[in-house]
Amino acid sequence: MRLSLRLALLLVLLSICATPSSRAQTPTELLLGKWRLRGGNRLIASLEIKVNGYSYAVLPNYRETGRIILYPSNPTWIDLSIATGPNKGKTTMGIFSIKNSRLQLCLGKLGGQRPAELKSDPKQEVILWEGSKTQ
Repeated sequence: MRLSLRLALLLVLLSICATPSSRAQTPTELLLGKWRLRGGNRLIASLEIKVNGYSYAVLPNYRETGRIILYPSNPTWIDLSIATGPNKGKTTMGIFSIKNSRLQLCLGKLGGQRPAELKSDPKQEVILWEGSKTQ
């Protein structure tokens, strides 16, 4: 009797653990991986970035790395604090959206204001990048 009760309890626990979670992914979880982005400006038409937790690297050769700052109070806000590369020590503020594994990332001028909407504005040096995960 004890063995069958233990076996039944074990089966219940295994079924609970095997059930996929229905919770929504956090913005941090959605950003994880490699992204190929297009758009940008006339100097840089496309780039690939790798996001690992709260850090990012511009590929190839990690020509820029830095920290990602997200805001739980406003889940569309993102800041990139640049740690290496020609803009080391600077921060760019932006907004982003991820839908159906597609990323839209709009970054403002280094040290400037956060863009208000997901669109490029050359006069304000606001760049919209769009792309999808490669891994």
